[in-house]
Amino acid sequence: IESNKSPLDLIRIAININKYQDAKILVNTLKKLGYDIGLNLMQAHGKTKKDYKDIARTIKSWASVDILYFADSLGNMSPNEIKFICNSLKSEWRSKLGIHTHNNKNLALINTMTAINNGVEWCDSTINGMGRGAGNLETENLLIEAVNENLHKGQFKYLNKTLEDFKKLKNKLKWGPNFLYHFAANKNIHPTYVQTL
Repeated sequence: IESNKSPLDLIRIAININKYQDAKILVNTLKKLGYDIGLNLMQAHGKTKKDYKDIARTIKSWASVDILYFADSLGNMSPNEIKFICNSLKSEWRSKLGIHTHNNKNLALINTMTAINNGVEWCDSTINGMGRGAGNLETENLLIEAVNENLHKGQFKYLNKTLEDFKKLKNKLKWGPNFLYHFAANKNIHPTYVQTL
């Protein structure tokens, strides 16, 4: 369906960074339908500068992606690696960058702030960190830091009721960091395996 007949104007496609070229047909098809496109490169850790540059250059050549995301899918990235990836991608990618962090090692906030300080404009977060396994960056913590850094004018008080509701869900569903997710991140083990255990 064309974007002018849809309630959506942005579609984000998530794909493992090692298979990113498989997304080209879908990206180009959706772009022709008029959507803004975000491409989320999952498990984006551990590549060389050349790898990131080549990936960014190839995706740029498609002329269909508006926001290039990279994801800390295993929650194992450090702030130094975040900075390295941002700078590597930016050497070829001139459009918007985004980040999606997981909180296995309690680094989602510092990694996202590092990304912002290195040119990332789109940042994922969830209320109370709701997400698979150890969860994601908490929206409430990102808001506090963004306001503190004069990057946002949001008011924390508007989240209070939502935070209360999500706290009940968190207690029921039990997402969030723990030592097993931290251990798994250090060993490059996918969080889904830890959930299975």
